[in-house]
Amino acid sequence: MVAGNPHSRAAAAHPRDSGHFRGPTSTLSQKVSVLPACTQRTFADCAAGTGLRAYREHASLGGLRFARASAGPKPNPHCHGPTGPRPNTVRRRIVDFQIVQAFFMLGFVAMAAGTLWFYLERNDLKPEHRSVATYAAVITFIAAIMYYVMKDVVKFPGGEITAADVDATLPLRYIDWLLTTPLLLVEFALIVALAGALKKGLLTKLIIADLVMIVFGYLGEIGTPGSVTNWLFFGISTLGWLYIVYVVFTLKLGADAPAHVSRAVGIMKWFVIAGWAIYPIGTATQEFIELGGGDAALAISIAAIIYVIADVLNKVGFGLIAVRAAKQS
Repeated sequence: MVAGNPHSRAAAAHPRDSGHFRGPTSTLSQKVSVLPACTQRTFADCAAGTGLRAYREHASLGGLRFARASAGPKPNPHCHGPTGPRPNTVRRRIVDFQIVQAFFMLGFVAMAAGTLWFYLERNDLKPEHRSVATYAAVITFIAAIMYYVMKDVVKFPGGEITAADVDATLPLRYIDWLLTTPLLLVEFALIVALAGALKKGLLTKLIIADLVMIVFGYLGEIGTPGSVTNWLFFGISTLGWLYIVYVVFTLKLGADAPAHVSRAVGIMKWFVIAGWAIYPIGTATQEFIELGGGDAALAISIAAIIYVIADVLNKVGFGLIAVRAAKQS
């Protein structure tokens, strides 16, 4: 959907004293109301030079990122004089959001397919090893449910959405991670146990560090960008992840460990170290784009796509390695 020409004579001829166009500009206001990235209020603010920063003040999501205030007006690169967003920018934003919507659907399909595959593979394992496939299937099943809900939140396929709709998936993501990341560590411990190297208390320590990482990561996400508390929460969350990396990386298998188990544990270590690092990279990318005065909608869209890719790799890929090791044992 492409809005009408925002350079119309009516748009430039009437005042915007309350943030809404008046009088004979009602037709323009109706067109503005269907723009995917702006409301009528923010379209007028865009002409005043506040753009998405004003949108962050007025689009409340119950404490999420778009409810946070942003001090002072700042020129919006998507504003073109007193007439609002350029038509090309509007069309680009629609395409950007369609890509994001498609990625959420891709996440659901990948998780659902992974669940089915792990369930079918379970019967090919020895009874004492079937719990590996069970955990892998449960992890992807939870993720599939959450992605099914999230794809509806972003109105797939082709619904008109704003960056606020994409950002509204944030609590759902953290519910997913709060449930699935401890299970991923349990799955890792099961493979380590095949080599006889699982020490008492190791899994408990990893899960506690994981919960610290997730909980404080969420607090950092809903805080004010650039604030001291935000950086503090982000730092604590990162420390939790670094502790997990340290414990996993320093884990030593016995010399008598089967070669296929040693190989699987080595690969799974890199999933935890490198694969899990994708999440803070996505969060940091979004934060720095916003703090630098960039396009907040673009920042949120990029982070959402990064999270989908990371979820598929770390849940489905991790499970594939674990099930393969169990099958060879």
